[in-house]
Amino acid sequence: EHHHASRVLRMRAGESIILMDGKGCIGRGTIESITPAGTSVVVNETSQAVEERPLLHLFQGIPGGSKMDGVVQGGVELGAASLQPFLAARSRRAHATYAGKVKRWRRIALEAARMAGRPFLPEVAEVRSWDEVLALLEGMDLALFADEAGGERPATALAGRNPGELALLVGPEGGLAEEERKSLAEAGALPVSLGSNILRTETAGMVLMAAVRCHYGLL
Repeated sequence: EHHHASRVLRMRAGESIILMDGKGCIGRGTIESITPAGTSVVVNETSQAVEERPLLHLFQGIPGGSKMDGVVQGGVELGAASLQPFLAARSRRAHATYAGKVKRWRRIALEAARMAGRPFLPEVAEVRSWDEVLALLEGMDLALFADEAGGERPATALAGRNPGELALLVGPEGGLAEEERKSLAEAGALPVSLGSNILRTETAGMVLMAAVRCHYGLL
């Protein structure tokens, strides 16, 4: 944070600054001094932010290449409380190949949260198996999954519902396998349509999140 303030933003003593701890605490203060060793800030006031509701948890079937980087960045900017990457039947790699990437995704999430001014730092979970995804959905108040086979529009599916925690699930390239869609329906997740256009997997999650946020007046 010292490097970002002093080298990237090129802030100087006397300037106002906002500090966030990632858990909702916001500090407003003034830079007292900046030296090569560190930045000293006098905090004048603090406040505690209230998290938006519903909490949105984006479950993303891991796409190929570096596309997950963009999913994490966009998901954080759009207000995801957590990002839950998972391996689906049509994912291309095994768990072991993602051991180093989760650390990178968490760094991207931190940078995106700072840029977006988010007082709560979203969780970027370890890569989940399909069974773990189903187990996590049991703890959610409601789950929607993007289904290319069709479904209600998100606003219709959410009409009259006010979940505290809402799971939004998107498959990898090629979508979810039939057995996965069946198991989601059996778990009570609702299929939703994102329109007639074919969306890339890294785009679908952003569209779904935006639609949900608009429905609840958060966007």
